[in-house]
Amino acid sequence: MVLIHDRYMVKTPVVYTGIEINEFSNINFTKNTYTMDFYLWFRFKKEFQEAVDIAFLNTSSPLFINSEGGKGKGIVTVLLDKIENNVAIKAYQVNAEFKNDFNFRSFPFDTHKPGIKFRHRTLYKR
Repeated sequence: MVLIHDRYMVKTPVVYTGIEINEFSNINFTKNTYTMDFYLWFRFKKEFQEAVDIAFLNTSSPLFINSEGGKGKGIVTVLLDKIENNVAIKAYQVNAEFKNDFNFRSFPFDTHKPGIKFRHRTLYKR
């Protein structure tokens, strides 16, 4: 808690993140799955080292990224792990099978938005 002008405020760590998709393949409309290969990066103050303790929410099987890299089914490769000027940058390459609900009610005019959903494993609001 921080007191500013007679008001208490909670200091919240900020994590910047980005995704660059390399490949979208193995689309299976029967199983509602697809394979994604992408780069995922995080940038944050070095004091918040648990920032990359994340879980993917829509993978076919559990997949996590933490300070050691990936855990679960899927491939997570650490590409970059550096600290410069009190800022940590971590980058990963992820290749995993994801799930989505493909809706064909508007066929042949339907559109589909496959996504990658993740959250911090312990620091989130429900």
